[in-house]
Amino acid sequence: MSKLWNYFEKKNWKAKTKYQVVSVFLAFAFSLIGLILWLIISPFFLSTLDWMICFIGYPFFGALIFVFFYSCRFEFHDGTPNK
Repeated sequence: MSKLWNYFEKKNWKAKTKYQVVSVFLAFAFSLIGLILWLIISPFFLSTLDWMICFIGYPFFGALIFVFFYSCRFEFHDGTPNK
């Protein structure tokens, strides 16, 4: 997480944009992991679309909460990064 955070900290964007990009990136990454997990186990059990939505949806919102808590400790800065 810190490598991703530092990568976006180096960008010359406003802090709000950095938070939005990281939130969306992690939300889709976690949802993709949930989808892959569901595709692996769906032939054996939990094969309905309701379960697919659960495996995709909960990680999506969990990632947004995760970014919020992580940003409480490590903040983004506007403009150029601190040296």
